[in-house]
Amino acid sequence: MNLNLNTLISLFAIAMYSTLFCIVAIAKPQTHERKTFRFYLLSMMFWSFSALMVFKGGKDALFWFKLMIPSGLASLVFMFNFVQTVTSRKVIWARYIYFFTVAMTLLSILTDATVQSVYVENGFITHYDLGPLMFLIAVPSYGLSIIYLSMLRKSYISTSDMTQRNRFRYLIIGMLVIFIGSLVNFTPLGKYPIDIASNGLAALIIAYTILKHKLLDISVVIRKGLIYSIPTTMIGAFYFLIISFAYNLFHALTGIQLFIFSLIVAIITALFLRPFLDRAQTWIDRLFYREKYDWGQMLERLSRTTVSVLDLDRLSNLILEEVSTTLHIKNAALFLKEKESSTFALMTYRGNNPKPNIWLEISHPLIKWLSFHNEPLAMTDLEVMPQFKSLWGKEKDDLELINGKVFIPLQVQNNLVGIFAFGERLSEQPYTMEDFRYLTAMANQTAVAIENARLYDLEQSQRKELDELYNLTAQLVNANDTNEILTRTALKTLEIVNVTYIRMLTLEEVGTFICRAAYHIRGSYPELCTDLPEPFSTQSIYQKVVRQATPRIFFRDSKSYSAEDLQHLFFDGASTVCIAPLIAGDICMGIMVLGENRNVSREPFSNEKIRLINTITNQTASALQRAQLHEQMEDNFVQTVLALANTMDARDTYTSGHSQNLADLAIATGMKLNMDNETLQSMRWGALLHDIGKIGVPDEILRKPGPLTKKEWEEMKKHPLIGANIVQPVKKLANVAPIIRSHHEWFDGNGYPFGLKGDQIPLPARILTVVDSFSAMIDTRIYRKGRSVEDAIIELKRCSGKQFDPMVVEAFLDSLNQINLSH
Repeated sequence: MNLNLNTLISLFAIAMYSTLFCIVAIAKPQTHERKTFRFYLLSMMFWSFSALMVFKGGKDALFWFKLMIPSGLASLVFMFNFVQTVTSRKVIWARYIYFFTVAMTLLSILTDATVQSVYVENGFITHYDLGPLMFLIAVPSYGLSIIYLSMLRKSYISTSDMTQRNRFRYLIIGMLVIFIGSLVNFTPLGKYPIDIASNGLAALIIAYTILKHKLLDISVVIRKGLIYSIPTTMIGAFYFLIISFAYNLFHALTGIQLFIFSLIVAIITALFLRPFLDRAQTWIDRLFYREKYDWGQMLERLSRTTVSVLDLDRLSNLILEEVSTTLHIKNAALFLKEKESSTFALMTYRGNNPKPNIWLEISHPLIKWLSFHNEPLAMTDLEVMPQFKSLWGKEKDDLELINGKVFIPLQVQNNLVGIFAFGERLSEQPYTMEDFRYLTAMANQTAVAIENARLYDLEQSQRKELDELYNLTAQLVNANDTNEILTRTALKTLEIVNVTYIRMLTLEEVGTFICRAAYHIRGSYPELCTDLPEPFSTQSIYQKVVRQATPRIFFRDSKSYSAEDLQHLFFDGASTVCIAPLIAGDICMGIMVLGENRNVSREPFSNEKIRLINTITNQTASALQRAQLHEQMEDNFVQTVLALANTMDARDTYTSGHSQNLADLAIATGMKLNMDNETLQSMRWGALLHDIGKIGVPDEILRKPGPLTKKEWEEMKKHPLIGANIVQPVKKLANVAPIIRSHHEWFDGNGYPFGLKGDQIPLPARILTVVDSFSAMIDTRIYRKGRSVEDAIIELKRCSGKQFDPMVVEAFLDSLNQINLSH
């Protein structure tokens, strides 16, 4: 047998599949997956051996060439069975594949229908002829390959397990390499061992998947030099393949021509392909973890990073990434000391699993030991040292969640401020003393930077809180409405304190609490029961908090409260609740209830947050008291204005009771027009106060028995504006002012004071115009007797569309039968 490129590639493929077969065969236990995959490797090993025998040449070359078909079919079948097993995706027609394989094997070996001839010269295939029925094998085989590749892809997409995803990913890559390499056999390039090389490359990918991602859950420890030599040899073989391929294209050259040609090919290959081969070599170096750690460069990079980065999250992630990449560590974590509670919270985590919520108490044996020893602690030491024998179950479970193998203290001025926890290395080699020295140097170098970043983060957080508090204060200063104050406070507090939900309750005169505003981090949350009295069972809890005059924290797992209490305190949406009183001086204005359901911290309501809550409640209570006083002043003002309006009725003898009658008529008409309650109330106040502006009109004009002069009319026309200006400053009468101002406007624009027309006139004012005119017509005055209701109706209809809105006139007339008129 000639030892050339073809035989070398075949021998390499045989060696790879034989090695993989032995690894899988000796792995314990022998699961169904391993057995199935073992048969696949055996068939691929036999296929590679058949290829080697073909390159040997001789009269048996055709037989071995034919034998490559059934061995290839067998590998497809076994791979298909393996994929069904690992993906748990069964195919009901799988049994028919075996009949097909047996039939095609007999057809290939016993006839020339699939392969007719093969010619081998000096270990190289020069020519081969496929039979007319080769498509019967090729088409189903490629179809089967596409099916199991699709099954692998679906499983890759559906699983969230990163280990499984990596296994499926590299299996897909390996099978695609074989698939693409086999297609070459149907081209003129089929005489070159491209398909055999692709099978060898696929074996290399499978080996990598077993070594790195534990395909079939096999753990193999092999000397790194042996692993590294395999892909390096492949690169050399590929280099030799290029030269050999060129030689076969021009094999007729001899002597000096062959020497010159070989020299040219070597130079061209070196110039154009060497960069790609170098890149492949670098990739292999990284792929198989050649442990040449450049600690100096890593520490230099960290030195530059820690100086320029003040963001704590970014800094901690950069540090963990640098160390994990350099040491090839599976997972890494950083614990930092919380200022308020002195516990150590998991700040940053790198690994395949989601970040767990872990806090290490200051009494934890690990924290105690690292506080007094500025040196690494390995898990193996932790398991045998006497002081760690007292670890509780949860304390052990917390450490196992991060799979920590070595713990490095972060100390600043002899104070423990954090802990690095690093998991096992991808090579599964233990940490060395040199690793410990470098990790300690790294921790010492980054400790101050991390502490500075933490302090900077704390300072930024406090500055943001101050800004938000200033904005809230500015909003509350300008707010005089109770509901507005409670709503703004609730929204701002939800953001500043960063809780799950907030409820604002006011203390009513009867001594009960009513929720006036409630918000959740997800927005509106009707389940928080707004505008409803609080259940009796919670009233005593709230009253106790008010008597203590300080915030109080409640926990869902407390044994002191019944299931009913927990439900009424909304513990179904929170694990911790803080109830803070709203006290201004000695007066309780209400309470603030904050709930937290997220594991954002070991103590969701730390001392720092309680101080922040106290600041907000003090501001809110003062604002509520001020709003209450303002509302009382407005109520007093309204009562004063109403008294003046009643005085005007009494002053103008013919209008005694006039305003109340107008209010009744206007409300009845507005209800016919389906006006909402708020607008009806505004219109009622407008009717009661519509003539309040006459307080600025002299008595001689108001009480004049005859018609007014032009000058007197000009004075009289001022009363709508005077009345609007009187009520305008009162917030609760702000919607009444436009009604009073416009109740003498005409529908056609000929009214006063502004000559508004149509829809420019507010609807309540248009109603008031109709009912005021109707009342004026039927009222008896000093200088004339009042008209009958029938005459007044006729006049309304006559002026409809001119002075009056036809729609309002129609609604008013419909409502007349329901009103008891007083005149």
